[in-house]
Amino acid sequence: MDHLRSDADLANPVVLLTGATGGLGRELARRLVEAGMRVVASARSSASLASLIHNLPAQAEVRGIPADLERPGEAGSLARAATAVWGRLDVLVNNAGVGYNALIEETDEEAARRVFEVNTFSPLALIRAVLPGMAAQGHGLIVNIESCSGRGATPTRGVYGASKSALAVLSNTLRLECEPLGIQVLDVYPGTLNTDFDDHAYRESGRPGLCPQGECGTDPGHAAERIVAAMARGSGELWLDSRARLIARLAALWPRWLQRTLRQLRD
Repeated sequence: MDHLRSDADLANPVVLLTGATGGLGRELARRLVEAGMRVVASARSSASLASLIHNLPAQAEVRGIPADLERPGEAGSLARAATAVWGRLDVLVNNAGVGYNALIEETDEEAARRVFEVNTFSPLALIRAVLPGMAAQGHGLIVNIESCSGRGATPTRGVYGASKSALAVLSNTLRLECEPLGIQVLDVYPGTLNTDFDDHAYRESGRPGLCPQGECGTDPGHAAERIVAAMARGSGELWLDSRARLIARLAALWPRWLQRTLRQLRD
């Protein structure tokens, strides 16, 4: 990852990974340490972090910091604590996220605020906290795990999609602003993954998710491999599901076509 190395001493980039104990997060943590990176892993549960670290290779350089990103202000504290572990941060991976399955008319405002706190405001706070250090180093990489739901309307995914759409606009703007600073920005659109993400989503009226674990989706280990490979290339977009990418692009051109295609999900 030459874009992360400003001198010979930076042989092992330091990564802050949020959502490190979820399905994709666990696989990312493993691939990152296997690639020789030092990882500061964060999640809500101290026990889950301890289990994650225990199951990583013995030689892995990894530290766990529990943080609840639903709490306003928690992201800034996490960034400071993560930077203190090895004295710097070279990579931020905004992987933490929470789903919400609800029609707009039945949306609970408090639940919607929690979704935006995790999916939008916490990544923004983390980005703002790490940018000065990365700019001073003259290098850095910010990876935002986006969602195809943020690129097109899907019934029952309005609030979740809106939170991810906001993150996508922030990320695209950030890429333009950070280019002169030597900081790379990578947007990842995983598509549907075979994880327990939908099982932990907020929901109203028992609304089901789009992909219950074990029934569909890409293997998160394969997704993590592709993400780490894309990190070596730097800025840009990575779409792990070519069909989702096609749908997103068609939806931008012909939104009424998408409405007709997805109407059955509404019903």
